Amino acid sequence: MGFSKFFKEADTDKNSFSRLSGFILLLAYIGWGTYLVITTKQIPDFPPWLAITVGSLYGINKFAPPVRNFIQKTISTKEKYEKEN
Repeated sequence: MGFSKFFKEADTDKNSFSRLSGFILLLAYIGWGTYLVITTKQIPDFPPWLAITVGSLYGINKFAPPVRNFIQKTISTKEKYEKEN
């Protein structure tokens, strides 16, 4: 898998916002952490908000398609039921 394919959705081959933004956030934190280590000579704590943010982006990316499919199937089933009755 090439590096550019990492940022693509598996099924649609479109760029994935959550993967790209998570990667940028991770790089920003690594850069900021490196700066803090150099200037303060101490290792900073890993902020829990960063893990929550990156995890949320991944979770949204992973669970949105099944939820969307479920909603679409529910709506189409309801429409079929209403047409029959």
